[in-house]
Amino acid sequence: VPAGGSYFMISRSIGPEFGGAVGILFYLGTSMAAAMYLVGSVEVFLKYVCPKASIFGSITESASLFNNTRVYGTILTFLVMICVFIGIRFVSKFSVLSLIAVLGSILCIYIGIFVASPSRSPLVCALGGRLIAQSKIMENGTMMCTKNITGPLYKLYCTGNATAEACDFFTTSNISEFPAIPGLSSDLFYKNVMASYYREAGKTYDDIEFAPTVENGQASAIADITTTFTILLAIFF
Repeated sequence: VPAGGSYFMISRSIGPEFGGAVGILFYLGTSMAAAMYLVGSVEVFLKYVCPKASIFGSITESASLFNNTRVYGTILTFLVMICVFIGIRFVSKFSVLSLIAVLGSILCIYIGIFVASPSRSPLVCALGGRLIAQSKIMENGTMMCTKNITGPLYKLYCTGNATAEACDFFTTSNISEFPAIPGLSSDLFYKNVMASYYREAGKTYDDIEFAPTVENGQASAIADITTTFTILLAIFF
């Protein structure tokens, strides 16, 4: 395929008029996708592969992650640009390695489904059904998922600058500790197959009235927009 890649085939197959319209959308979509891929690759690299590579302090802080993404993302963008400038033949050869990496990642996902089990999974802590950030309840390298008045969770919700509403939520809510990656060996997969989690925009997914805040170690998932399967299908294509 000459320079132009898939656009070359599209324009020669359905003509320059329709090919141009499709090509513009294809170009914009690929540009957006490339930006998201680069940001995602930097985040995975810094969070899970090599956290010590962070240039701006701890990667757990939002400002540090943002600045690191700008630096490493810019470097990756120049590398990708060099690959494009070399020519389509080089990109085609490099795509074989990319395909192998993608297939390996997909294979690891399916292997992980069967390998994961509650006994091998790290534990997470939840207060009233809402997850608590592990960094907020760690003492001497141990997660203290208890409601003891001497524990970090009590100090977080009922001492210092904590509000009466936060302390009341702590008092009336149950605390639980469960596996983060239960796998197929648990019954959670079968419970969630036919479950509906539809929410209107701005609504939380846990139906808890107490508002989640970072100060309390909570980060509840909130529906950003309301959409339909048809719209998602149109965006995908």
